Amino acid sequence: MAALSLGAVIAQPASACFAVQVENQTDRPLELIWRAEGCGGIFDGHEEVCHHKAVSGNGSESYDYPWIKTGPVVIIRDSHKSDKGESYTEWSYTYHDGGFRDSTFKGTPPHCDEHYTIQFSQVDWLSR
Repeated sequence: MAALSLGAVIAQPASACFAVQVENQTDRPLELIWRAEGCGGIFDGHEEVCHHKAVSGNGSESYDYPWIKTGPVVIIRDSHKSDKGESYTEWSYTYHDGGFRDSTFKGTPPHCDEHYTIQFSQVDWLSR
């Protein structure tokens, strides 16, 4: 019976481990890029892209990271605002101290079944 139970666990489809929602509290359309080690998508020269989505002003989008993805990074990009010689401006949010923050620290949530929200405000947008 134990072998059957183990087989049933192994045969289950991969499901979401944790979710990260971005609430765009500005009136500007933005690009959202969810990245992590272990994701295989390629976008903008980054191999670790899991998902890419546009979000309207005052809109929100969410992505469920699958199991076994580490070092998640959520990039918020404004393609209409240049910064430091680039044709766009980016803000990178990583897991740190129990939530996703504008940080370069690359942590991983300690367990699954969590939902995190990034509230990107006009103050954040004006910071760069």
